Amino acid sequence: MPALNDAILLVPSAATAASGNLVVPGKGLGRYRACVLLLDVTAAATLAGDTLNVYVQKNVGPPGGTAVWSDMASFTQVLGNGGAKQFRCGLATSGVAVPAMAAVGAAALAAGSVSSGEAWSSDWRVQWVVAGTGTFTWSLTGHFQD
Repeated sequence: MPALNDAILLVPSAATAASGNLVVPGKGLGRYRACVLLLDVTAAATLAGDTLNVYVQKNVGPPGGTAVWSDMASFTQVLGNGGAKQFRCGLATSGVAVPAMAAVGAAALAAGSVSSGEAWSSDWRVQWVVAGTGTFTWSLTGHFQD
């Protein structure tokens, strides 16, 4: 497991032309209490109609059962004609196992918002939705604190 307070690469830089997701493998993220996530878009599609939405999700399903993904963060939508950009968001957990009342859902949280103050699971997933015909090159890094 990575040392506390280290930067952890959650999604390596890649050119993306289609929607997809990546389960973050075995990083032990549930032990951290706070993080700052950095979405680094190094190249964006060129048309205004091309968009990229990136969601960070946690597994709210039962241990050992089928994963049920629910949004923790939804980055500001990246527009195709916006060029290279960086977006950051902070997440914190209260450590309380009972979350606030909220709908469970993947890729449903409004762009530019977070669902914070809830207990995290160790299982995280990053989902992205690409609209249009362009390609976006991006990565996602988390800076975690205990």
